[in-house]
Amino acid sequence: MHVYITPEEYEAAAARGISKKTLELRVREYGWPKERALTEPVQRRTDWSKWYPIAERNGISRGTFRMRIHKGWSPERAATELVWGREQKAAHMRTVGRKRRKYPSHIYELLRKNGINYFTFLTRVRNGWTLERAATVSPRKRK
Repeated sequence: MHVYITPEEYEAAAARGISKKTLELRVREYGWPKERALTEPVQRRTDWSKWYPIAERNGISRGTFRMRIHKGWSPERAATELVWGREQKAAHMRTVGRKRRKYPSHIYELLRKNGINYFTFLTRVRNGWTLERAATVSPRKRK
């Protein structure tokens, strides 16, 4: 939809720090009312450019750096804390992951020993089976 924006409105927006392109996008693409498009301040982004070289020297990509910032990390930590490799992640999950498991560790051993898929086990538990029975009864084979 094309909406006419007067030269005076462009000037009013510019006086508030709103560029011509931003004003046009707000009105024509986003469908904002003109009053809001002319008065709502532009959100300023933080300039992280001084941290990018530090992150890159530490083997951290810009995407990883930005994701860490998004998750609430400080810029210094996001740019300097090394990225874990597969082995480190796996070791972490073996130690910390066990503490977070929903079921006792012997249940996971039974599942592995009896060749029962974890999702089959979850469905059985949801259907009222005991943990032991759900982890030991062999699934029937379809013909």
